[in-house]
Amino acid sequence: MATKIPGTMMTTRSVNPYVGCTRLGTMRVCCSSRDKSYVPKLEPFSRKKFDRIVRDPPLIKKTENDLADYCSTMEGDASYNCWKAYFELKELEKEAPKKEVEKVILESGGVKTLIGCLHGISEIHKTRKKLQNQNGSNTGNSHKNKVVSRARKECPVPDGLPKSLEEIEEEETWKMPDSSFTRLLRAKAKGTFPAWQPLAKPKVVFLNPFTMQTLGSFFYISLIFIFYISPFSIALIKYPVPVTRRGLTSLKQTNLNREPDPLLDSIKIEVDPNLKFENPRLKKAYVALQEWKKAMISDPYQMTKNWVGPDVCLYTGVVCSLAPDDENIATVAVIDLNFGDIAGYLVPHLGLLSDLAIVHLHSNRFFGIFPQTLSYLKRLFELDVSNNHFSGPFPSPVLAMSSLRFLDIRYNEFEGQLPSQIFDMDIDALILNNNRFYNHLPKNMGNSPASILVLSNNKFSGCIPRNLGQMPYLEQVSFANNRLTGCLPEEIGMLKYLIVFDVRKNNISGPIPKSLENLKTIGKIDLSCNQFSGKVDDSICTLPTIWNITITDNYFNEIGAECDKLIKDHKLVLLNKDNCLAKKLDQRPEKNCSLVLKNPVDCKTIGCQQRDHVDLKNRKFPGPPLKVQDPSPKTTPTPPKVQDPPHTPKPPPVQQPTKAPAFNDVILPPKTGSR
Repeated sequence: MATKIPGTMMTTRSVNPYVGCTRLGTMRVCCSSRDKSYVPKLEPFSRKKFDRIVRDPPLIKKTENDLADYCSTMEGDASYNCWKAYFELKELEKEAPKKEVEKVILESGGVKTLIGCLHGISEIHKTRKKLQNQNGSNTGNSHKNKVVSRARKECPVPDGLPKSLEEIEEEETWKMPDSSFTRLLRAKAKGTFPAWQPLAKPKVVFLNPFTMQTLGSFFYISLIFIFYISPFSIALIKYPVPVTRRGLTSLKQTNLNREPDPLLDSIKIEVDPNLKFENPRLKKAYVALQEWKKAMISDPYQMTKNWVGPDVCLYTGVVCSLAPDDENIATVAVIDLNFGDIAGYLVPHLGLLSDLAIVHLHSNRFFGIFPQTLSYLKRLFELDVSNNHFSGPFPSPVLAMSSLRFLDIRYNEFEGQLPSQIFDMDIDALILNNNRFYNHLPKNMGNSPASILVLSNNKFSGCIPRNLGQMPYLEQVSFANNRLTGCLPEEIGMLKYLIVFDVRKNNISGPIPKSLENLKTIGKIDLSCNQFSGKVDDSICTLPTIWNITITDNYFNEIGAECDKLIKDHKLVLLNKDNCLAKKLDQRPEKNCSLVLKNPVDCKTIGCQQRDHVDLKNRKFPGPPLKVQDPSPKTTPTPPKVQDPPHTPKPPPVQQPTKAPAFNDVILPPKTGSR
């Protein structure tokens, strides 16, 4: 009977001792990591909830892309072995049938295992070729085999002879073309060439000795002058010149000061009439991509080098698919330029790509703002522009993308207030960390169905909204390294799917909410670098899936007995440095702890103010009220005079208004920013 492993695509037979083996021609290739207990790991951001808009590419092509993505994350020898396996897979496609290659991929089970399998198959092929060559040399046709082996060599051996005309022409055709920066300068000059650009190839002129002697001194002086002036020295280099910082700054300024984006109807679609396109959508895509290529001022890896011609589906980083509303025509569905290190800006013509579903621009140098025409991308499903230089307020065209489910704009320079409309959209992953957003968090945050919410490393202030507990699918949330104040809302205990909760490096105070004991799926809680106080209850430490609690740099003064027991048994990691815990190492001075713990925080009256010198003067703490004397003098009845004992009575003290001595003279703990 055939048994299918859950979560995998391969079928094995319990009778066959070679589990995970496949037959490649006359060979048997086995991968030892494949057995019945193997279950592949899930990706960090699993999108199994959503139906993929774009059809998956063929298995072999998908495996090549996954292998290339994996190799780009490796370094050193691991990177060399990974890329070696990538090219071995390319060779295997040429030598073996397609079905056998797909069978090897399916039975390998993953990228790491596939690398080892490809190395083994490559070694088997090399050994077989050596044996065939040895057997051929023993026959009488040894001379013919040598001639054939020489003909199969890809690179000719240099013979030291001068290059022929054909070789020179071939080198000229394969020279690197002008960079996009050069084309941009030519466009700005309206067709004229820059001063350092040679207009034509220099002609070779043979001079007699007398002419050379006459012009020798002049040539020497002119050569020094050419190398002295930098623009002319650049002209001697035939490779693209890298963009200087001054050039980038001026182009940024030009991008910010350019005219408002025209509407899509006003964009003229003019192409060469000799170019033929399969359908009007590909024609619009050609116009959009060509205009975007003009706006790219630096492309060091030449990712857009083949963006030439009408067949846009063959462009690097561009994937076409059948149109969702008409399966008889093809359209551009994906743009993936991750790790391209491309400098430039987005052009309004990108709004012509109405069927675009996925845009990945991670780790580039794009700058400027989003064109308003991007709001026409109604089918856009994923948008990843992380690790770039985009600036300005939150990109408003994103709010009009009704199909958007994944938004990643981290590591940019966006600033201003976060629009509340973003939490009314049906977005599953909202990643906005490492920008310059500020002001209070929107009060409608609980309307979002997101499962991942990352707002860390910004400048948000105020309290965490209470309706955060109304987010039905929230699994990971991070407010780390902001300026949030107040107490944690009790509504956090309503997040029944929460796995990671991170609020480190803020100004949040008060005790840990009792409702956190309802988080049955929580795995990690990070409350470090705040002003929490009180006790860490056993109900928090004994949650079924908890494994890490970080309370470093707070004012906790007690930990439950069950928590200590779990720490000793190495079943729980609880980092408690710089607190007020008795009989624990690396704690705060007792003086600082007593001054804070004498004034416990009442979360019902604290509001969203910071716990510092200014706010503590006007804050009301629970307990007996302060006795403040009335500054106005009061007439009190004088007691009867007593003869004995004979001493002079002391004069009454001068009545003056007090200035809350209990708080002005207190040495408060430093704020988070000064630690």
